[in-house]
Amino acid sequence: MRWTAVSLAIAFVCVTTSQAVAQTTNQVVAQKTANQAVAQQKVALVIGNDNYTQETPLQNPGRDARLMAARLQERGFKLVGDRAQIDLDKATTDRMVTLFGTMAENADVALFYFSGHGTQFNGANYLLPIDAGPDKKTIGLQALNADLVVEVMEESRARLKIVLLDACRSPFKGPGGGLVPMQAPAGTVIGFATQPNHTATQGPPGGNSPYAKALAHFMGVKGLEIFNFFNEVGLEVMDATAKEQRPWVAYSAIEGGPGYIYPPDPEMTPGIPPTRPQLQGHTTPIGEYIQLAYKQLDNNDFAAARATLTKGIEADGNSAVAYSYRGFAWYLEGQTFKDPKSALRAYQQGFPDLDEAIKLDPSYAPVRRHRGNMMVATYNARRASRLPTNDILDRAIDDLKYAERLDPTSEANSYALEEAYRVKRLGFNKVQVIEDLQLREQADPGARNILGAPPDDRMPKGSQVALTNICRTWWGSGRGPKDADNIWCPVLYAGHRGWANAYYLAGHHGERVACVLWPPARGCASMAGR
Repeated sequence: MRWTAVSLAIAFVCVTTSQAVAQTTNQVVAQKTANQAVAQQKVALVIGNDNYTQETPLQNPGRDARLMAARLQERGFKLVGDRAQIDLDKATTDRMVTLFGTMAENADVALFYFSGHGTQFNGANYLLPIDAGPDKKTIGLQALNADLVVEVMEESRARLKIVLLDACRSPFKGPGGGLVPMQAPAGTVIGFATQPNHTATQGPPGGNSPYAKALAHFMGVKGLEIFNFFNEVGLEVMDATAKEQRPWVAYSAIEGGPGYIYPPDPEMTPGIPPTRPQLQGHTTPIGEYIQLAYKQLDNNDFAAARATLTKGIEADGNSAVAYSYRGFAWYLEGQTFKDPKSALRAYQQGFPDLDEAIKLDPSYAPVRRHRGNMMVATYNARRASRLPTNDILDRAIDDLKYAERLDPTSEANSYALEEAYRVKRLGFNKVQVIEDLQLREQADPGARNILGAPPDDRMPKGSQVALTNICRTWWGSGRGPKDADNIWCPVLYAGHRGWANAYYLAGHHGERVACVLWPPARGCASMAGR
C-alpha cells in the first residue's frame, strides 16, 4: 500500500468536556440496518476530552466538539450516541469506537474526530482518555491507538473515511511531543492538528479554536471537494494564527468519484444542467422549446440544445429564459474542455446571450448567476492561459451579489458567490506570470519607474518585465486614485521582484496596459485614458 502525506495549512486545535454515552449493540445494529436504506449514509464519532484526572486540563475542547457535532448533524451525519462524546474514560472510548465501526459499515462517509491530549510512542500515535496515567511505558493499555481507529474504519468498507486528530499537546515529559505521520488506506484522509512532531496550541478561554471555527464555516460551503475543503480550512487557520499552525494531511485515492462533506447541487457540477427553468409568463410553444433544450443539456448535447433554444427565440424574441439558457449552454460546453483556450472560445460565444437576457428581464436572478459563473470560469481559463484577468472576477462577484439580492433563498446563488470569493482569495495567494510587458518611454528620464529592483532602477525604454499579479493604487504618490501615475503593478525584472508604474507599461503593440485595481481606482490607464 502506498502512503502519501501532504503539508497543508490546516490546524485542528483542542476540544471538549463530559458525559459518556452508552448505547446497546442491538440498537446500533437496528439503526445501521435502517440507515443502509438511505442513499447517502453518513456516520460520525466525535470525541472531546479536556477534564483529565491526572494530567493538565484543557480549556475549550468541549465547545469545539459540540460545534463539530452540530455542524455534522446539519450536514446529515448520524452521530454515535446522537451527540458529541465528552470526557470519555478508556472503557467508554473503546465501546464508542466499536459501535462506530458497526454503524459505519458500507456508509458513504465515515468521520472520526478526536480532540484532547495525544502523544507518540514507538512510532505510533495515541489518543488519551481522561483517566490515562503519566506512565508512558503502559500507554498501549491506557490510551487509544490511532492506527486502530483507521483499521476499524477500513474494515467498515465506508467509501470515504475521514480521520481528524485534533490532539493538542503531549502530557508526558521529555521528547515525543506532537504526533507522527500515519499511513492512509485507500479512500482515507487523515488530518492532523499540526505538522509531525509539533504541538498545537489551544484556543482562547471561553471560545473556539481557530481551526474549529474555520472547519465549521467550510462545512457550510456546498460543493467543496474534500481536498479543497482541507486546503480552504488550512488557509483560513494560517491567516488566523500568523502561520504558527501548519497542519499535516495524509491521504490515498478515493474510488467512486470525488468526496464531499457537503455535496454540491446538480447545477454546480460541471456538465450537469441547472434546475428546471421557471416558465411562468411564457406561451406553451416557448415553454416546450425550453423543456426540450433542458433534456438535451441533461445529455450534454449542447449544440442541439442551442438549436432548440434558437427556435424558441424565433418564436418569442422577448424570452429572457431562452436567451439565458442558450448562453448557459455555452458555459456548460466550455466546462468540458481541458484546453483553457477552447473553453474561453465557448464562454465568449455565450456572453452576448446572457447580456441580452439581462436586458430583457433585469429581475431574472438565474441569468445573473449564469453570467457570474461564466465570468469566474473565464477568469480561471485566462489565468491558465497566462492572459491578463483585469477586473473579471470583481464583475463576476457584482453579478452574483445581484443574483443573491434578487433571490436570497437560492442556495445556488449563495454557493456561487462563496465560490467566487474563494477563487479571488486563492488568486491573492499565488504569484503567476500573466503577461509579458515592455517599458514605454519615460517623460521624465530621472523619474523612478520601478520599486524594489536593483539600485539603478531606471529601466531603459523597451525593457521586458513580467506582470505577476494585480495592480494597486499607491497612495504614497500623493496623486488622485484615478491618475495612472498612481497605479503600480507587481512585476519580475532582471530576476528581481518589484513594482512598476502602470503608466509606463505597454502591451505587445505599444498600447498602455489594462490592469486590475484595488478599489476605489477600479481601472487602469488604457489607450482611451481616464
